Amino acid sequence: MTVGKEVTLTFTRKKKKLDRLVSVNLSVNKLYELMNNGLVDKDGFLEISRVSLLTRSNFKTTVVIDNVKTKANCEGKDIFLDGDFQLFVEESQYISRDDLYVLSRKNRQTYEKELRP
Repeated sequence: MTVGKEVTLTFTRKKKKLDRLVSVNLSVNKLYELMNNGLVDKDGFLEISRVSLLTRSNFKTTVVIDNVKTKANCEGKDIFLDGDFQLFVEESQYISRDDLYVLSRKNRQTYEKELRP
């Protein structure tokens, strides 16, 4: 999924700096898009175990989802009525905002070097 308006990321804060990726948030529009494309059904959203994120650099980052935490957060709620749907990242996986940004910057610099004669 491409990170942007429909797919946002939540990070923890450490000394006023965004640190570890905590959740991947899907808008209601994104949920309907995934359902209409036949990728998942309504109950399938709670069974998602991995998500691949495409950042500005189109670098694919695979995130492992904590199904237990995700299901607990959605218990008794209609995921299509309660705003963004949160997929919680497994505690054992550490992905920092800096990691995503640095990868994006490095890939952009490499691409720009290739364009120069």
